[in-house]
Amino acid sequence: MPGSGAQGDAPTATEKGQAIVLFNAGRHGELESLARRLIQQYPVSGFAWRVLGISLQLQGKEALVALQKTAQFLPDDAGAHGNLAATLIDCGHFEEAAASCRRALAIDPDYAEAHCNLGIALQGLHRFEAAGVTMPTSTSRWCAP
Repeated sequence: MPGSGAQGDAPTATEKGQAIVLFNAGRHGELESLARRLIQQYPVSGFAWRVLGISLQLQGKEALVALQKTAQFLPDDAGAHGNLAATLIDCGHFEEAAASCRRALAIDPDYAEAHCNLGIALQGLHRFEAAGVTMPTSTSRWCAP
């Protein structure tokens, strides 16, 4: 994993602990500040980028770039790709979201949220059959099979 090789290129256990304390205390603004300091100190740390993305999301701020960096620096982390996919769906970037879901599922085939989000992304792309959605009749609504 990038950011975990040589000493000094990843947040310390103490720094990670600080992030967890701030998260658990609901101190999201302070969590964002800590994450930004960590990124300055450890620019390729997937952990630092993940903390920034979470803190931004919790404050209702734009988190897409932070989540893209998280997935970049944690390429084998299904959750990183799953979180990115959910945000891409929210932004209407369905093709990219589907790709992120597929990456998450390649890592963890049992990742239920990624399966669900892949269906949503495919629906957004109007690939209804691939999404497992039946076409409505003139009197019915959209429904899952």
